[in-house]
Amino acid sequence: MTTTDISLSQDELALLMRMLETALGETRVELHHTHFSPAFRQEVKEEAELLRGLLERLRKAAPR
Repeated sequence: MTTTDISLSQDELALLMRMLETALGETRVELHHTHFSPAFRQEVKEEAELLRGLLERLRKAAPR
C-alpha cells in the first residue's frame, strides 16, 4: 500500500472531517436502502469502513 503525506490548515482539516462525516452518514442511508444487490451492499460497507478509518486517523492527528 502506498501512503501519502499531506499538510492541512486547521480550517482545511475541519472541512475535510465534515465532508467525511457527511459521506459516512450517506453510506448509512445507502445501506438501509440497499436490499436487492448484495455486491453493491458490500461495496458500501467497505466504503463506510474506509471513511471510519480516515476519520479516526484525522481525529487523532487533529490539534486539540
